[in-house]
Amino acid sequence: MAVSLAEILSGAKDLADYQNNAAVSDITWRRWINQAQEELYRFLFRLAPSRFNATQTFTLSGSTNTVTLVAGWRRVLGVTKDPSSQSLRQSLRKFNFEERDAAGNAGPTSIPERRYDIQGNNLVIEPASYAAGNYAYYYTIGPTKFAFDGSQDALNINAIFEPYVDYIEHRAAVNTLGREESDTNNLRANLQEIKDGIEGEFGASTEPDTIVDVEATGGSGVWP
Repeated sequence: MAVSLAEILSGAKDLADYQNNAAVSDITWRRWINQAQEELYRFLFRLAPSRFNATQTFTLSGSTNTVTLVAGWRRVLGVTKDPSSQSLRQSLRKFNFEERDAAGNAGPTSIPERRYDIQGNNLVIEPASYAAGNYAYYYTIGPTKFAFDGSQDALNINAIFEPYVDYIEHRAAVNTLGREESDTNNLRANLQEIKDGIEGEFGASTEPDTIVDVEATGGSGVWP
């Protein structure tokens, strides 16, 4: 079930018994909720990083060799050329600055190996003269921060965090009461129970590890 920022805000205030207390502004509450969401993200990512994997396709044409990465990306895991073609798809290696002029050494009939690079919020394919084509990049995505001014109170939190909003509410409530130097022992104990429950949930996974063939430039390159 979708959970909005307004619901999380109300839940956190209820835990701290601050429903009708204006000593802490809603702007501060929203800031702490963002911080708690980031803390939860880092915790979940450590337990199951693949849950935050995502894919984005793009096409380059002409002399264009740059595409802007999607909002919220944290890390690019890899890039594939011609991802929709089983026979043509190829994994690109990351650009090595020390080999920046390697393309100039290719013969007149040779196509230099394409590489990818991350520059700011952009993904760049090198060499630019051979960058045209269809691609997909694979990345990890982080949480979207809510606006502090209340304009996004009706916005729902990312679905992956929905089962664990209690963690966010408890963390925000602890921050509030801690600021007021009130007793937070019960809330901290509840927060630890929630955290232990999440660890137990993810610890029950029996998914096997895989070994990556780093020499493979096409196909899956993964051995079970």
